[in-house]
Amino acid sequence: MNSKQLLLLILLGLVLGGAGLLVRRNQQSQYSDSSSTMGGTLLGAFDVNSVAGFRITVGTNPPTEILKRENDWIIPGRGGYPANFPTVGEFLKKLAELKIASPVRVGPSRLPMLELTRETATTLELLDAAGKPIKAILLGRKHVKEGADNSQFGHGSFPTGRYVKVGDAIALVGDAVSTADSRLADWIDKDFFKIEKPKSVVVQGRSPTNTFSLMRENEFGEWKLADAKSDENIDPTKLSSYSSLLSSPTFNDVVTDPKPVELGLDQPTVVTIGTTDGFTYKLTLGKPQADDAIPLQVAVEGEFNTTRTLSKDEKPEDKDKLDKEFQAKLGKLQEKLKAEKSYGKWTYLVSKYTVDALLKDRTGFQADKKPESKPGDHPPLGVPSLEIPTLDPDDK
Repeated sequence: MNSKQLLLLILLGLVLGGAGLLVRRNQQSQYSDSSSTMGGTLLGAFDVNSVAGFRITVGTNPPTEILKRENDWIIPGRGGYPANFPTVGEFLKKLAELKIASPVRVGPSRLPMLELTRETATTLELLDAAGKPIKAILLGRKHVKEGADNSQFGHGSFPTGRYVKVGDAIALVGDAVSTADSRLADWIDKDFFKIEKPKSVVVQGRSPTNTFSLMRENEFGEWKLADAKSDENIDPTKLSSYSSLLSSPTFNDVVTDPKPVELGLDQPTVVTIGTTDGFTYKLTLGKPQADDAIPLQVAVEGEFNTTRTLSKDEKPEDKDKLDKEFQAKLGKLQEKLKAEKSYGKWTYLVSKYTVDALLKDRTGFQADKKPESKPGDHPPLGVPSLEIPTLDPDDK
């Protein structure tokens, strides 16, 4: 080999080496991003206040949208029902602060393993006021850690992070972002009406045995079956639970297009509950649906005393204070009425447990019958007989 041939080989090597280096750098820039550094935030300098909505799509399922309308967050998929503001706020805050635990450099062939394809990932799109995406994040496979036998969580695995993809950058973040996997119903604001100090419960059921009226004189009185029949022996202890009836109810979901026949609302159980504060609740209950959920509609009315009754021994110097306390209480009742009236335009699905007391058969209020004893069923009870020995008159 002469010097000319050697020079050509050296030049060819340099060209091939440079081309290889260029290809490698292009691949690295394709699968990683210089901003994806360990400890940095995933979205960089991102203003969370610019977000006016977000869309979550799990795989190929229909998307879940949460949108901001003026100062409220709503759920279009539930007819514009209010979303849970603390849940939404905490979710967006967590996204803005999401830290990169480790950048990940992989090629396209490895994306299915990390569940970072459009078919397998959870796609999160942050939207502007016009509904256009301003950021898109693919949430892939969760990173799990095995728990130690002596761990407070017990033996097993628990998520500690998640593989994500923003643009071409792939990283492992230090949070599982599990809220993004929530069902649409989990985003709903679950605030609901609350019945306080009930004094009357009138149930008009689908049959006579599911129809009854309960009354008591005041919030501390004993419940009585107002329409008790002569042959009904009522056990008052079986009525005591109605004192806390629907004191803190919740619901599972909202029905956006209620069909009365399908929900059993064409032949409902109608319940009217009055309270000592002047509220009247009319509940309309349908037939059990999937998972025994019961359709429920509620209408609330209120009639309050707007004039304070003076007590006989009231002192003049106490009048202003008592008047202010009365007006403050009246204001709270009026605010509660306004808030609870807003539930009247929706149809809810509640658990059967929530309204079970209103679907009860009136025979369940009767005292338990004592079993009748029959001769020979039990040995006779009483003082055992004693045998008195006979004394011989000759014994001394």
